[in-house]
Amino acid sequence: MDATVSKSPLLQAVVNQIRVRHYSRRTEETYLQWIKRYIYFHNKRHPKEMHEDEVAQFLTDLAVRGNVSASTQDIALNSLVFLYRHLLEIMTVTAIIFNHQITPQLQYFADLLGDKYYCLNWLL
Repeated sequence: MDATVSKSPLLQAVVNQIRVRHYSRRTEETYLQWIKRYIYFHNKRHPKEMHEDEVAQFLTDLAVRGNVSASTQDIALNSLVFLYRHLLEIMTVTAIIFNHQITPQLQYFADLLGDKYYCLNWLL
């Protein structure tokens, strides 16, 4: 466990929740990395102060400036869903819209729809 995790009560709580659920160590490392990137992206604001708008900004930035693949963006989203759903228990949105990286397989449908936004339902 790196020094950042041991100093942060929030990140330590994330580790504890992941281990209680018996997720793999690799998943733990990945989720921690994305949660830290999300916090640093928003100038070290606590996730309790941020909601769906900040999540959408972060995910859109990954696609637009970071040029990450759709699957990488999905992993970042899963990390944030875990944080808000299982740890903070404050995400009450039913849908979030963000600019999603379009895979070549989905480009045909994106052209038909004329919309490069991806809507994801979070059921709580």
